[in-house]
Amino acid sequence: MICPSDPRLQNSLASQWLQHLPPPSFSGPRNNFVSPIAISDISGLDTDHRTSIDIKVDHYLGEKDHFSGTIHYHNTVFRKSSVLPEIISGDSYLLPDGGEIGPWTNRLSWDHTFSPTLLNNLNYGIMIMKGSEESVSASFAEQLPQIPGVANHLAPPRIELEGFEPMGNNVFHYESRPTNVVNDLITWVRGRHTFKFGGEMRWLQNNFRDNNNGPGTFRFASQTTGLLGLFSGNPVASFLLEQVDNADAGFVTIDALYMRAKQWKS
Repeated sequence: MICPSDPRLQNSLASQWLQHLPPPSFSGPRNNFVSPIAISDISGLDTDHRTSIDIKVDHYLGEKDHFSGTIHYHNTVFRKSSVLPEIISGDSYLLPDGGEIGPWTNRLSWDHTFSPTLLNNLNYGIMIMKGSEESVSASFAEQLPQIPGVANHLAPPRIELEGFEPMGNNVFHYESRPTNVVNDLITWVRGRHTFKFGGEMRWLQNNFRDNNNGPGTFRFASQTTGLLGLFSGNPVASFLLEQVDNADAGFVTIDALYMRAKQWKS
């Protein structure tokens, strides 16, 4: 039992999170809420809309040169959905312009005929894959207590009560993976024989920035308010009395990484 006059309860920060809990759907202390919002899912449950653009250009210049190009763009925009109210949401969401996979795949091609028996084909292609994910509650970072000693306050801290839905999410992930490919193929016909010579170069990049768990994750368990040797205590009581069981925070020394790789093939 917690006495209402306990000064630890009077000064507890827990109420600043608990005041945002939605009304329960059922009676009982656990498993008593059904969210009206479907849980975020990349398969399409949270898709707001998709945009796709395809352009193709095909042109002959004279009798010996043929140029072609294709541009493909697609973008899926996801809704910013949350099981709990956004300020205490434990969810993250995918950002527009590459939150799924994409959005660009482009290709240029040039065929040049030197003679009826000698042809050259040159191709260049680029595919840009992006993925960006961010905490739903990030925009409420200044509306909830900011715990000192953590790496940053980009989002509210994550609160985990043993056996309950977590409150808060501090995922910040951004990546871009351009792939550039150039290849050339020469075809030479000599009598009954056809000779082909060519090569390909690939330039792969992986650019990403991660700054996860900077505001910290604080966990509350039963045993911190229980009696020694007895199965007792309550994680909500531990939270109300600010008795943290364990906690961690992500301190990033290098928040960006830009990897490069090149490959030649002939």
